Amino acid sequence: MSGPFDRQSRSPQSIAAVLDQESPDVADILAALALVPAMRAELDATERALVDAARTAGVSWNNIADAQGLASRQAAEQRRLRLDDALYGRDVVAARRRTSRQRTVDTATGPAVVALRAAVATLRSAIDRTPDWDTFGPAAGLARQTIQMAGDADPGALVDLVRLVVGDLTSPGITRPLKRSTLDLVGKLGLMVSNRT
Repeated sequence: MSGPFDRQSRSPQSIAAVLDQESPDVADILAALALVPAMRAELDATERALVDAARTAGVSWNNIADAQGLASRQAAEQRRLRLDDALYGRDVVAARRRTSRQRTVDTATGPAVVALRAAVATLRSAIDRTPDWDTFGPAAGLARQTIQMAGDADPGALVDLVRLVVGDLTSPGITRPLKRSTLDLVGKLGLMVSNRT
């Protein structure tokens, strides 16, 4: 007999309710368990977006570590890197060098590249905060991957990758309407890269 588990709900409370049943139904347990990876990915994306927003706002790694209940700034940096493990690995020292090099190159290239990189970070954060992003159509998933690569790309590749993202997000491959704020970001990025041709 099936318990009170709501298979449409993805809340931690509904999943925990399965464990509160006196004799949980195996189908409920498996259905709840199947939701955990998607919830973990959603939570990781939210955490990454919050940490990135904090860093963009000038919050120190020490303050981020305190907010996350971590022992040190290094632990906070490693946790952030772990959220992007597939792209960057976990080497904090290498990540700092890469970020420093990127800032130096961007600054030498000019304020337009610095502004473009900041806009890319803002769009990535907006995409990360949209839990059902990949349901927006095939172009949405491609745009997510491309914007992730653009974040660390050299200036020339950055411009090309942003052009691809703008093309993806303004194509018929987006099957659901984007939020107004996301559309505004895409439009801003489109203008920035069209001025660099």
